[in-house]
Amino acid sequence: GGIKIGIFAVAATNAGRSMSIEDKDKVEFLDPITTAEKIVGELSRKCDMIIGMGNMQMQLARKLTSQVKGINLFLISGNMRRLYKPEVVQQTGTILLKSAARGKKIGKLTLTFDVKTHKVKEHSGELVSIDNNIPKDRTIEGMVRDAKRRGNEIIRKRRTKKISPASDTKTNNLPDFRPRYVSSQACAKCHKDIYDKWSKTRHAHALATLVKIGKDKDPSCFRCHTTGYADSRGYLNQKDTPELADVRCEACHGPASMHLDNTRIRLRIPTVKICEACHTPARSRPLNWAKDKLLVHGT
Repeated sequence: GGIKIGIFAVAATNAGRSMSIEDKDKVEFLDPITTAEKIVGELSRKCDMIIGMGNMQMQLARKLTSQVKGINLFLISGNMRRLYKPEVVQQTGTILLKSAARGKKIGKLTLTFDVKTHKVKEHSGELVSIDNNIPKDRTIEGMVRDAKRRGNEIIRKRRTKKISPASDTKTNNLPDFRPRYVSSQACAKCHKDIYDKWSKTRHAHALATLVKIGKDKDPSCFRCHTTGYADSRGYLNQKDTPELADVRCEACHGPASMHLDNTRIRLRIPTVKICEACHTPARSRPLNWAKDKLLVHGT
């Protein structure tokens, strides 16, 4: 006989924080630990092996798997913390695994079962970098494309609402008097030498980097490859705001419309913290502030 496997998934109670108010009213969020105990109790009566999945922080995943007995494997997603090798929970023997952030790696787990008891005798696992040696799965590719399309549409609707020039929708429909993004072409009128040098840097072609790896439609990458995406006044998409694509002057110095009107109004002087927001160990080589800050202007 084969091995019967039961699979369940839970999420942290704050998983719905990004949902709209209308959607939240339709969903009831239950305690993940209590819910897991109930589900595992039901599955254990008819399955040889139970696999759990959790969209939650590592701390909660460890708490859940140390309290709920009977879970053979528990796969975590939803946080940036890395777990390169499987971890065994001492209290329950559950094997804890972590999916890689941003889809850069694929998990590989090898299990050895006892023929008689169907229990796991040995295990080994690792995270393998995804490259051209790993064949693409058409079904998964289709699911990812569909999820990105729906996600992009939701974000586009929300941000189209936000960038209305007539009002600030945060609180009160009053005009938004904050400085606007004007694009690096406007900066070039007075700072042509710096603009010409910048245009030859990788910052000036940041969005093209995403195109090369097929992530130019992934909103999670836009904040670090465009100008002002995290701001309601900034980059929206290539159709509506092409002038704010790539990492331009205002990504570091801030919106420049007031400075453009009156040069006595000074712009922000970038600090290392601005660079560190995007140049993290998980995304790029180590940052050398003294050297790298000079590269931005092509020095």
